[in-house]
Amino acid sequence: MIDYSNSGKTIKVSRGQIINLTLGNPGDGGYVFDAPEYNSKVLSLIANTHQPPISNAIGDFGKDIWQFKALASGSSNLTITATRSFDKNNPVVMFSGTIAVN
Repeated sequence: MIDYSNSGKTIKVSRGQIINLTLGNPGDGGYVFDAPEYNSKVLSLIANTHQPPISNAIGDFGKDIWQFKALASGSSNLTITATRSFDKNNPVVMFSGTIAVN
């Protein structure tokens, strides 16, 4: 299980391992997540799900979870950005790290 606190780091996993990346949904700022960027020879996206908020707090848009499978030895940058519909040329990096598969 990884989250924004792992951004900028190298996460070591074994081939065949499932990686869950959880990020808070940035919808309160008008942002939506873009498709994740990664090396499809090293990682495979299995699922992307949204968990609704568990509180009634203003600005709580829940969480999004991406599930990847480590396919092959090597490394892949994994980056998830978010953009606003009216400002697609200026994405915000929500997560960026390296997945090293052995």
